[in-house]
Amino acid sequence: MGESNSDNFATIPRKVKYIADKYPQREIFICVSKDSRYAFTAGSLLRLAGKFATRLLNNGFKCGDVIANTLPNSPERIITDFGVILAGCVGLNGQILLADGSDFLTSAWKARCNGIILCPENWSAAWTLLKPNIADHRSRMFSLVSHQQVPDLTRAVLVRPRHSAIDQPSFMDDLEMCREAAPSIDLCQPDDVMYVLSSSGSSGYSKLIPHSHREAVAIGSLGFGQGTSDQDTAKEFSVRPLGWVGGYPFKNYVMGKARVLVDALASGDGCGPAEIVAAVTKESCSTGFIMPLEVEALLDQLTSEEIKSFHLKAIITGGQPIKRLQVARALLLAETVLVGYASSESGLIATYACQDANDFEDFCAGKPVKQMSVKVVDDEDNECQSGVVGKILIKGPSVFTGFFNRQQTPDSATPLAFTPDSWYRTEDFGWFNESGTLYVLGRAKDVISRDGIHLYPGWLEAKIIQHKDISEAVILPVSDKVRYHKICAIVKSHTGSSLNEMELEDFCRGIFLADTRDNYVPMPDFFKVLKGKDFPETATGKPDLHKLRKIAEDNFGVNE
Repeated sequence: MGESNSDNFATIPRKVKYIADKYPQREIFICVSKDSRYAFTAGSLLRLAGKFATRLLNNGFKCGDVIANTLPNSPERIITDFGVILAGCVGLNGQILLADGSDFLTSAWKARCNGIILCPENWSAAWTLLKPNIADHRSRMFSLVSHQQVPDLTRAVLVRPRHSAIDQPSFMDDLEMCREAAPSIDLCQPDDVMYVLSSSGSSGYSKLIPHSHREAVAIGSLGFGQGTSDQDTAKEFSVRPLGWVGGYPFKNYVMGKARVLVDALASGDGCGPAEIVAAVTKESCSTGFIMPLEVEALLDQLTSEEIKSFHLKAIITGGQPIKRLQVARALLLAETVLVGYASSESGLIATYACQDANDFEDFCAGKPVKQMSVKVVDDEDNECQSGVVGKILIKGPSVFTGFFNRQQTPDSATPLAFTPDSWYRTEDFGWFNESGTLYVLGRAKDVISRDGIHLYPGWLEAKIIQHKDISEAVILPVSDKVRYHKICAIVKSHTGSSLNEMELEDFCRGIFLADTRDNYVPMPDFFKVLKGKDFPETATGKPDLHKLRKIAEDNFGVNE
């Protein structure tokens, strides 16, 4: 069956091909480090990622296979992500935070993951986790892999960085030298799943959120600027990882926007204030996707003169309910602050542009973007009047249609996530004012929001309670001016235990990877050990969450 005209550009490869044909000289990805610069036009992206796609297909992968990518932001990540798409496969964000790898292994099992892309270096969490399961450690690129917990995982793609100590060509040099031709750009269809984002769920980082090519194109069209033109070459810097919704390059693929990012695979230093300043200055970026935490880090490091030279036309921020003080701080670094309200399930939902902090009200998210329908409802799903707080529901072409779970289709959480008439329940609370501006208060009370990442505390509580001296464990949010929430762990120790806060902190650190480069590790910020009757309980013997929240807030929160 032939595609309709509207479907001619409803896949990501076709969108990138359009950009390559119309704007052949435009750089859409620029990766910078202290000593290097690596840039891709849409054409060079198609050429190099196409070679990688052909290698995937020649080494046993087929359309629809799920391939997890564990690489940090880098040219290698860009090429492998897009190569997976060109091969007609499904990309999966392969983040690993927990020391035992259970977060990734659970996601990979649910997705029936067939392959994994990883860097064979000791700093790589994926390499540390899977090295014993990989057949050929010195393979040029492909190796067999087996893991009892993920039986579908059979192939590993070893991506050697440009500074590898092994006497073999690096991944990028290998692709440049090889002569493979790219496959057809039509291996994927508009309604095929293109990429699966991972998000925190009640049992850990195992909520899998798929987006089809059609949804990805819709998300990429809902950016902070519309259209593509010869003059539209302004560069946007981003601190967000490519595998997360805030960093995934939807609009770069769809609209040809130029993305500047720090090459973490080359620098090895992550993306701190010094790296942000160097990248923005070196590439003369006009806008920056910078979260409140990074804004504060920049202001702490820069002098007044350096702030003036760093100044951006706009800072895009969000990921949490934004307050006036945070907008005022961001305006020290930019002429305009663009507040975005978004979700992994839909992309951008609403946005607000502000040039004077006095014009901004706490929790303002702005007006819904084009093609996105938003409403606020009460507990019976009746629409609330303006000014009344309720639950936020959304509907639109960019909204996902259900969680990804190839072990259980449909995923049992999917029916609960939507109303009978297909509105998605965001789990956020907010209200509309009389002019139709949306205000977002945040997530349901049992969800912690820190640095734009939503954490369901149950799975972390289950990890902590495994300590031999702990009988109860509760993870709670406490208020913070910059991060919105910080995380507090309160435990009840067994009778006779000498457990203290320092030992509890050491135990919690052991839950996560000690050498992770990821800023999203939900390590608690505060710790409290209570004994016996000091730990409040309800009449039924359960932890009294109301009193525990007060203890956490009184001890560690920021009262404004």
